[in-house]
Amino acid sequence: MPFLKLCLFLFTMSLLSSCKTQGDMSALKAIEASTVAANSMEANSLNFSYLSAGKQGDPLLFFLHGYPAFKGVWKPYLENFGSQGYFAVAPDLRGYNDSDKPEGIANYDLDILVEDVHAMIEKLGYGQQKITLVAHDWGGIIAWYVAKKYPDLIQKLVILNAPHPARYKDIYNTPKQLLKKYYIDLLLTDAGYKVVSAADFGFLRLNVFSSLNRDKPLSKDEIEAYKSSWKKSQHYSLYYYKSFIPKLAAFADRMRSEFPTETLLFWSSRDAAFDNSAFKDLKKSFPLPRTTLCEKDSTHWLPEDRASEIMGDIASFLQGKVNAISCVSTQ
Repeated sequence: MPFLKLCLFLFTMSLLSSCKTQGDMSALKAIEASTVAANSMEANSLNFSYLSAGKQGDPLLFFLHGYPAFKGVWKPYLENFGSQGYFAVAPDLRGYNDSDKPEGIANYDLDILVEDVHAMIEKLGYGQQKITLVAHDWGGIIAWYVAKKYPDLIQKLVILNAPHPARYKDIYNTPKQLLKKYYIDLLLTDAGYKVVSAADFGFLRLNVFSSLNRDKPLSKDEIEAYKSSWKKSQHYSLYYYKSFIPKLAAFADRMRSEFPTETLLFWSSRDAAFDNSAFKDLKKSFPLPRTTLCEKDSTHWLPEDRASEIMGDIASFLQGKVNAISCVSTQ
């Protein structure tokens, strides 16, 4: 990390450390309401914790979280779609929160993460059915590849704040993106976890809680649920970056052929993680004939910032009413 940014970061940590959020209740109780069931399953030789709502056997909506989130961020979506005739499921990804955490970077290879998702969908009994995959951030990166490898399984794909991997590779070292990805450079270092966990996870509190633009601020219980997840996930969640980024070019090349899955790609004009060039004019660069790009006036935390709006947009997409989706701009 450049010296100036490091100084700014350390100064911010000193401020945050003096205003820690208090709370000693059971953190996940705020996230897992009575309408959402908590369970676990064995898939791809690991145990995965997940939340679900609705009736198993109904059409499956499978939700994937990103970094540094966990399954609970999808709770409003599970409640909403579970009451609308869908079986809505959100797991903790490997290395996160209550799911198993194998040690070593090699256990977080993208191909393994793809098979995690496929194995969980099969375990739920949907291996021979068409499903919809909804994913944010790191979950979105995985989802792009799941849909590419298993086009007969993924009928519709909803991506939030995760650029097409080939496009991301192409803009990764551009001047504007270099300013956005300093946090990745930090996470790739040996000291990455020590820095993000310092001052009671001050780095994450700054970049998540201070960036959220919700109508209703996070409650203390919700904040404690996040922090509980961060403590459990430890350094394992950083393996995603350490495995994927060095092989970005090779993985990107696998995505340069035509992508046939019907896709709704949301991006935020105020995303602190990705420059707008990661999304603008994407369809001019890659064969994405069935992809709709929808710009939102929001931050990187779009699922939380615009939950009601995004749920409505997803419902319209599932019903084939793409023109009813509310966007600042579309492609």
